Amino acid sequence: MLSAMNLPGGVQRRRTYEDELNMRSLLKEEDLISAEVQELKQDGGIALHTRSMKYGRLSEGQLVRVKSALMKRQKKRFQMLPCEIHAIFGNNGYIWLSEEEPRKELEEQGKNTETPKTSLDGRRRISRLRNSILILNEMSMTIHAQTIMDVYITSEQAGLCEFEMLRQNVREHLIERVRSRGNF
Repeated sequence: MLSAMNLPGGVQRRRTYEDELNMRSLLKEEDLISAEVQELKQDGGIALHTRSMKYGRLSEGQLVRVKSALMKRQKKRFQMLPCEIHAIFGNNGYIWLSEEEPRKELEEQGKNTETPKTSLDGRRRISRLRNSILILNEMSMTIHAQTIMDVYITSEQAGLCEFEMLRQNVREHLIERVRSRGNF
């Protein structure tokens, strides 16, 4: 069940019969969303909230799944990484990477809230971040913004293409270079 949702234009959702019928125009099954877990029901259901403009449908990005035990607990779940990619870190081991502006900024500027397409450069940065995260996951190392960026920057300095990062010998070499810097 999804409640307390902000509608386009920043209007708070009102739970009426008419509203329930119109929800499919905003969200439908298989949509990927960001939300707060409000309550876990005894029947296995979950009540979700999207109380602010930072929550809602996720698009034009990459979802990365890692071992949840490796995720460092953080106060800030929504972060802008130094490579100008937005990241959402979930306690459940899901990390969302995208180039888009936060919805709140778009609303305040009165712009159309349609998600812009991700640029080629943005896709490459997202791909490098994704591969950095997968390397940390495979090596069973703590995953948070700093460790991800350490692997990201080391791979750039080594002159590696995004796809080269996942080769076994390259992964191990990257981690050794990062460890030698004393960042882990």
